[in-house]
Amino acid sequence: MSRAAAFAVAALCAVACVLCLLTPGSDSGPLYLVAILSGLMAVICLVQGLRTRR
Repeated sequence: MSRAAAFAVAALCAVACVLCLLTPGSDSGPLYLVAILSGLMAVICLVQGLRTRR
């Protein structure tokens, strides 16, 4: 995965995480799990982008 693609995916996952957390009623249920998983994916993609050389 290229560096730009990794950062783009990380940004999209971070936005999805924030939107899931801001949705009313996201304290429990599947939306909370989606927020956790998308936040984890954002961190993984960010690390992958930082480790990728040009």
